[in-house]
Amino acid sequence: MGQRRANQPVGARPRGAAAILVAALFVGTPAAATDLDQVEALAGEGALELATALIQRHQPARENAPGAWRRWEGRRLALLERREAWTDLVARIDTYPRTGLDPDFRRQADDHLARALTRLERGEALAALAFRRLWLGEPPAADEVTIWQRRLVTAWRLSDRPAAALATLQRLRMPPTSGPDQRAALLLELDQPEAALRAIDEAETATPALRLLAELRAGRREAAEVAGAARSAAAEAESREAARLRRLLAHVTTDPAQRAAALARLLALGPDVSLPGIPAATADDLWAAWREQGRVVANRRGLLFGDHDAWLAAAAESPAREKRALLATLAREASDPEARSEAHRRLAITLLEANDGRLLERLYTEAAAFGDADAIPRPIRYTLADRFVDAGRLEEAGRLFIGLEPPSRGDATTWRLRQARVLVLAGEADAGAEALHALLDEAASLEQQTLDRALQIAFDLQGAGAHAEALILFDRLYRRARQPRTEREIRFWMGESHRERGDHAAAAAAYLRAARHIPDDLDDPWVETAYYRAARSLARGGFTDDARALYQRLLQATEGSRREALLRNELRRLGQEGEHRQGQRQEGPGRGE
Repeated sequence: MGQRRANQPVGARPRGAAAILVAALFVGTPAAATDLDQVEALAGEGALELATALIQRHQPARENAPGAWRRWEGRRLALLERREAWTDLVARIDTYPRTGLDPDFRRQADDHLARALTRLERGEALAALAFRRLWLGEPPAADEVTIWQRRLVTAWRLSDRPAAALATLQRLRMPPTSGPDQRAALLLELDQPEAALRAIDEAETATPALRLLAELRAGRREAAEVAGAARSAAAEAESREAARLRRLLAHVTTDPAQRAAALARLLALGPDVSLPGIPAATADDLWAAWREQGRVVANRRGLLFGDHDAWLAAAAESPAREKRALLATLAREASDPEARSEAHRRLAITLLEANDGRLLERLYTEAAAFGDADAIPRPIRYTLADRFVDAGRLEEAGRLFIGLEPPSRGDATTWRLRQARVLVLAGEADAGAEALHALLDEAASLEQQTLDRALQIAFDLQGAGAHAEALILFDRLYRRARQPRTEREIRFWMGESHRERGDHAAAAAAYLRAARHIPDDLDDPWVETAYYRAARSLARGGFTDDARALYQRLLQATEGSRREALLRNELRRLGQEGEHRQGQRQEGPGRGE
């Protein structure tokens, strides 16, 4: 339901919103029935978890509408992959029947499953999937064969079976594009560097990183020579090979400054790569390299631990790489919390000024020391949360916003509104509601614009299915409202939440209060729709006479055959239900025995 109000505040709705309400009157559905377009819109805003939740609530059953189910399910799998919810993705696909699925959809799902199993490093499961795709089911298309062969080789590697992976490469006679790197890498994992060099020499294209690593392990080059060669080659190589060369450089060099520089480039630019026996670089690797470099620089300059001001002053006057090392060392090792916080803040500024925002993100979201959001220094949390929101990465922003208090500078009300809405859209409904309650507790009064934005968050809670929380907030916001139309609309949407919760009596009361908040005008779509909703809720709650009277009133004021037919149909249904109940009373408990 959140999509119906995505860009307009309550009290200032464009004409299109009224049209939605009239359409709701005609068809008797919620004012914004969820469809895949709305799911796409939420995903586009970065609300991936909320979009997934809406699919869970509204996806048609496969047995009833297989074509529609496939469309919704394809979007679900894409969202789970985009969220990197690999375990959930595997669990979802495991629920599919073994037979009876559309072949094209099965291929699509298997591709998602293969990527998930690879990321989870579940080699045995990936191998079973590859065997099924290659040999046990419908033959794969020509362009799929090589893909699944590569995945089988990957499966053996993930299962720590390099010999099986090498044998697969040789047995399948995979094309040259698959061969040199994989064969050489597998031979290095099997501790056969000379054989790896022969595989590289026989290939049409050389792979510098693997060649240098093989030469090092074969004893043909010293570590310092390999480090120098890797550094030079990285400057000329394409992105992925340059990353592999930098990873090799960081692994073999004995110079902490050189190691830190290579790791920083790797983490900032990507892609994440590994080499045989050398895992992908991590944020912890870089923190360790910076701290080692920082101690070297501090010793050279005579800096003493405990003299935090001297460290900060030295960092301010240092070249960029030494500045980062000194600040990182102080941030992680200073005994004074204020000094650590200031060092973290300055390190973040240094990285952002150098356009290394991606490096900043990885340092504080991937390092073991900051595994919990509460462990991330508060200035960094503010910075990263804003970056994630601006990039549409709402789930990541939500994790940082939970429990965070407004910064000491700036408009606390605006910040709270941003925090609350991001949390709700990130799937953290309880935390979002808590943030909005905090705003209402802190603000003595609300301007209309602030009230409108707060209502948008309550609407988002409705969209997330958090109707109990939405009703509490609607009630608090109603007390702050000063415009009659705003009060009316709040009552209407409270009726919607009561209806969703199955409390038809409360829903009817809220709709009637919304309709009567402004003198009756059945030409007003709000009034008309509120009365119609009230009548339906009364009927569902068993208040048949009240519902009939309300339908008849609407019928008397209605023009248009389609709407009139709808209302007459509702009255006819009420009559049929009444006759059914009357028959039951006349039959009595003993009749028919």
